[in-house]
Amino acid sequence: MNLQRLKRIPHWAVFLIIAMGLAGCAVPPPPATPTAGVSEPTLTVTPVFTATPLPSPTPTLTPTLAPNDLSLPLRVALYYPWQPKDWEQINPLPARGKYDSRDAAVIGEQVKEMKRAGIQAAAMFWTDEAAQSFLAAILQASRDQDFYWGALLDIEKHSDPSAALIQQMLDGIYHSFAMHPNIWRLDRRMALIVDVDEVDDGCGMVSRWLEANRNQRFFLIMQVFENYDRCSRQPDFWVDLYPQTPIEPPPADSRTLQVNSWNGSELAALERSMMDWGAQVQAAGAPSGLQIIRAYNDWAHGMNIEAAAIWGESADYYLEALRRNGQAYASLVEELLFKNEAVLVGAGDIAICGEEGSQYTAALLDQIPGTVFTAGDNSNEQGTAANYQFCFEPSWGRHKERIYPAAGNHDLLTAQGAPYFAYFGERAGELGKGYYSFDLGQWHIIVLNSVCEYAGGCGEDSPQMEWLRKDLQEHANLCTLAIWHYPLFTSAARGGNEVVRLFWKALYEAGADVIINGHDHHYERFAPLNPDGQPDPERGIRQFIVGTGGAGLRGIGEVAAHSEKRILYTYGVLKLVLKGNGYYWEFVPIAGMGATDSGSGVCH
Repeated sequence: MNLQRLKRIPHWAVFLIIAMGLAGCAVPPPPATPTAGVSEPTLTVTPVFTATPLPSPTPTLTPTLAPNDLSLPLRVALYYPWQPKDWEQINPLPARGKYDSRDAAVIGEQVKEMKRAGIQAAAMFWTDEAAQSFLAAILQASRDQDFYWGALLDIEKHSDPSAALIQQMLDGIYHSFAMHPNIWRLDRRMALIVDVDEVDDGCGMVSRWLEANRNQRFFLIMQVFENYDRCSRQPDFWVDLYPQTPIEPPPADSRTLQVNSWNGSELAALERSMMDWGAQVQAAGAPSGLQIIRAYNDWAHGMNIEAAAIWGESADYYLEALRRNGQAYASLVEELLFKNEAVLVGAGDIAICGEEGSQYTAALLDQIPGTVFTAGDNSNEQGTAANYQFCFEPSWGRHKERIYPAAGNHDLLTAQGAPYFAYFGERAGELGKGYYSFDLGQWHIIVLNSVCEYAGGCGEDSPQMEWLRKDLQEHANLCTLAIWHYPLFTSAARGGNEVVRLFWKALYEAGADVIINGHDHHYERFAPLNPDGQPDPERGIRQFIVGTGGAGLRGIGEVAAHSEKRILYTYGVLKLVLKGNGYYWEFVPIAGMGATDSGSGVCH
């Protein structure tokens, strides 16, 4: 009998068992001599001991999973560590600025964003030895959050390391991080993604990694390659990180969603990017296995769901689409792109008594809702009260309640513009000044008076320039547009007007986006320029000339440098759709004059 079990039996029972055993082994005595007539009673012995049942075997306990022992389905984002010096060549930039991924406050915000999008873990791109300090800081910042981190290694994209070298690297990662409570684990092992490129030893590479991981410290997730499924040895999991050039057959139970985020080029591309991402997410739905998001912040390759500064009101779309698993993404795109847009439409050089041009362009305004601007010379004659009453009023005057006017040289010819200010009232700005500003949607609109002799001057120390600088400081809108009469750049034979260059300099320094002028009786659009007339695609201002409101049309002289579009002898209006991060433009001609122009721009 097992001694351990004996210890559980009372001493008296032990002795009884021994006694009974001995009794069973004793030699029986010789039979007694029978006595005549005497019958011996038969003794019946009833056992007094009932054996104690043996205890049941102790069940084997399954270890309790730690919070970082995750399981499928699972949504994981690829994360790229950044430090300030890395941002020098990056455009566009994040909405949160040129951050350092070792900043605990930054990581805290980013983790919250990812969690709201249903992302439970992230694999940090392990670039070099500096990655160790990044991951240490990231893990420390994530300690109080229900979020976990693994690593993405691409050493195979640069060389064919030996199993010994791989093991040395894995040992360093393991001993530094494996026991941290915010390390992402699968099957109770630290998760590790291995990226590869142009594999030349395919299955041999897999064997090297499996040999280096022979102690099974890591849950090995590897990028697929041609004929990966034929390898005799297989990692724990396969993924395809490049869904736009897929490998067949697709890996089981994993799917990668690759975002192609808007880079701030033409505004129309933003809508295409948003729709493409929404369709991807909707097709994938909620994770059913391992769903990888490529990537949270790969700014170098334009694969980021982290918001860019130029995205404006669309900033949260890519994350929100994930949170919704792509449901109703099209209506979300429409809501974000169009909810706060504003329409600004108009022209300059409008009304001449006895001519019908302003009637035609006023008919265009009848069909276009929104706010109306004028770019000067509302009356293209003497600017008398009669000119406004009998020539402007019957055409554009019916839209007076939505007009924000700018003064032109013809408007101010009579009594220093008294009839002009009287006709438009407070909308024209203060008498004797003619400059003012207002907000339209998300944009700040500035109207200046380029007829400087009637505005107190346009010099550096003039009241108008002091007002302009102050107004720009007080209105730090992402998008700014300015309107005045005289253009600085033009293809008209008489050339541009130097008096407005200081306007340009102040606006350029403040990051303004669009300038609209009149005076020259044609339509013209310039590339984004600096005040010296040099192309500047990043900070330059786009200038439009729209002297097509109804006064007699004119031709041009030599085409000016960087003039991108010219439309001659065509009446029409410029329509701008102002959005939170950019604008669409369209030159709308009157019926029978088919030339047009359209495009989009992005705010600085």
